[in-house]
Amino acid sequence: QLEQLNVELERRVAARTAELEASNTRLRESEQRRSLALAAGQMGSWDWEIASGRCDWDAVQYRIFGVEPDGFELTFDNIRSHIHPEDLSRIQGLIAERNGRDGTFQVEVRIIQPGGEIRWCLCAASMASDGRGGIARVSGVTIDITDLKDAEARRALLVKEVDDRGRNA
Repeated sequence: QLEQLNVELERRVAARTAELEASNTRLRESEQRRSLALAAGQMGSWDWEIASGRCDWDAVQYRIFGVEPDGFELTFDNIRSHIHPEDLSRIQGLIAERNGRDGTFQVEVRIIQPGGEIRWCLCAASMASDGRGGIARVSGVTIDITDLKDAEARRALLVKEVDDRGRNA
């Protein structure tokens, strides 16, 4: 009986091990697809755990902020110093109006790189509540839309110039 139980236990362990290996393979493949999709969209991804203050960024997020991973400590204060103050207050307002509920938001923000260059970005985030009326985690992506903003400004200037010439003619 002990031998039969041992054989059955080994069979169960082997089956469970195979299930875990298959699950890990699916998880790795999913992460690879996610990483490829983010890279294709030139999106930086980030995660902020509110209680601990721990932040995680991918390589594109560092590039958007114009900082090096080895020389930039991911603290909320360091990150906040690179977000335009007007935009930071809007982000804080968006989080506050969720009042501790899960939810998503999108907001355009200006990132101030260390050299003073301002980059326009679209941030899309999802918030998870902590179950006690607060937010436990905020995760999202950042897309640098500076080139798009510049093109919009040039288009607006050209439209204005065409209108002015039309009136003068």
